[in-house]
Amino acid sequence: MDPFRVKLLSISNGITDREFVELKFMCKQHIPVGVLERLKRPLELFDELENRNLLNAENKEFLAAILGGINRLELRDDLLGRSF
Repeated sequence: MDPFRVKLLSISNGITDREFVELKFMCKQHIPVGVLERLKRPLELFDELENRNLLNAENKEFLAAILGGINRLELRDDLLGRSF
């Protein structure tokens, strides 16, 4: 299984419903509101970010930034492969 996909699934499982709403809010400049409203799970948001070339195995910075923006620094660090 692709390690990047496994990482995204793990991050998705760690996001609460409230945090998911906050993540979508952070994406409003990059994804139209109508599209964001249709997204029901974090994995769907990650798919949309991939479709818009904002996320892939070599480009994790956007997702890392919005995870930091909602104070989920441990998820951001996990995404980036940082361990402390």
